[in-house]
Amino acid sequence: MLIECRECRGKVSTTARFCPHCGARFFAHPRWRRWVIYAALIAVLVIWFNPVVRYGYWGAKQAIAYVVTIWASSGP
Repeated sequence: MLIECRECRGKVSTTARFCPHCGARFFAHPRWRRWVIYAALIAVLVIWFNPVVRYGYWGAKQAIAYVVTIWASSGP
């Protein structure tokens, strides 16, 4: 795929490290940043939906017992 050079506006490959026309350097976007963002988002979701963190130990036990009681009493 070709992109436009920010210096000379020439066409340059996305895998090139330098522009063949003017010699401007291109810096690749590190992929590890994307994975750090994904990991942080997953950690926030796990913490947010974890009842022990959200309600404390005894509150989580009560919440889980309440859900199980409702589920068991719903019947077939």
